[in-house]
Order: sequence, then C-alpha cells, then structure tokens
Amino acid sequence: MDQTVDFEEIKRLINANNVEGLETVLSNVQGMSAADLKKLIGLTESKKIQQLMESKYAESRGDSAKTRTEGGAESVEDPSLALKEVNTGDIQKDRSIKLFFDAFRANIPECSSKTAALLSKQITTEIFKKEAGEIAKLVRSKCLNLKDKNNPTLCRRVYEGEILPARYVEMSADEMKSENLRSEEEKMMEDSLYECQIPTQKAETDLFKCSRCGERKCSYRQLQTRSGDEPMTTFVTCECGNKWRFC
Repeated sequence: MDQTVDFEEIKRLINANNVEGLETVLSNVQGMSAADLKKLIGLTESKKIQQLMESKYAESRGDSAKTRTEGGAESVEDPSLALKEVNTGDIQKDRSIKLFFDAFRANIPECSSKTAALLSKQITTEIFKKEAGEIAKLVRSKCLNLKDKNNPTLCRRVYEGEILPARYVEMSADEMKSENLRSEEEKMMEDSLYECQIPTQKAETDLFKCSRCGERKCSYRQLQTRSGDEPMTTFVTCECGNKWRFC
C-alpha cells in the first residue's frame, strides 16, 4: 500500500461502517494497489463503502474500465488484476495470453477484462496443445486476425461465444475472412473467369435490356462459377459497355 495510507485506520473505519471518516482519509490517498483494494473491499459488505473505495481507486489509477454488478453498483475492473487471475507461471503462455487479451480490448469497445482474460487463456491452452514448431506461428496468426480492424465481426463472434476457443484455433485462413472480403474475392474470380472465355462462347441476344442506355443490343456468356448443382451465372455485355450478371 502507498506509504501515505494508514492501513490500520482505514480498517478501523470500515469495521465501524464510518463512511464520512473513511471518505476523509481516502481523500488524502495518492494511490492503491489492486491487491490492497481487494483486501479492503473484502472487509465489508456495505455497498456505500465499496463504491467509495472503488471510486477512489479508479480516480487514483485513472482507470475508467468499470462494469455493472447485479446490485447496480459499479466496481472497478482492473486489466492487470484480470491477467493476474489467469497467470500460468509459464513465460511463453503468459505472453500469448497478454497478446490475445490486448487484441480483444482493442476490437471490443465494451470489453470485459475478466472475459477477455479467460478467453485468452483458453485460446492459448488450445494453441499450446499443438506441435512446438506450430505454436509461434499460430499465436501470431490468430492474434492478428482478432486485431484486424477490417474484420471486427470475427473478434466479436469469439468474444460472445459464437466461436469457441478450440474451434477458433482450428479455423483456416479462409474461414476467418470477413464476408466482405469473401464476396470481393468471389467477384474477382467470376470476373477472371469471364475475361478468360473465348469469343466463340459469346452469343448475341435482344432478351436483355440495358439499364444504362435502354437498348437491347447485348451479348452474353454463361459460366459455372459455383458448385455443379447450382445454376450457372449469366454475364451480359451491352454495346454501350455496360456489364452485369445474374444467376
């Protein structure tokens, strides 16, 4: 505890349920460690005193991470304390846990430190079941995907439990892609297939009306861009240069 704090005096005031006296003493406190705060809170069941101490702790640490308890009172959620609770004592594993923990906090605005720490440990545990040569690569890959600002949905699905840690570790690079990226790649593939078709496969028709010029002077090609049991994709090109496709 900080040397400016009279620990015994604070305990006496807590036991006496002296809120005003405790507030006066805490007003002179320059800082408290997470461990000291936990000890002090454990001395009382008074919500008022708990809120008072937690408020002072948040103020002294500049920690704005708070979470609502069932009773409606606010309690400080200390990231360092959350990490300490999942500490394994293994330097490599704890470093991995910290990387995933930071990734969750970076991509989830309302991130709970306790939830992030627990998930980070579970992901790390699954990764460290792999062959030694795969571990570093997996940690880097999975962490970067969770931190990807262009794919926040993936991080949220893991955070909210839609994707379990064991499943996340096994997901391929393709499975982790965002829907937007997947759609873009599919479109690029279809366009590439379209451009590769030989001229003899193109047929002219007046069946299609161009939305740009209103004419029916079009040519079209049909390609099997998806699985064999799905309909073919029709690519249409108007003389004015407008292109579109449909299934």
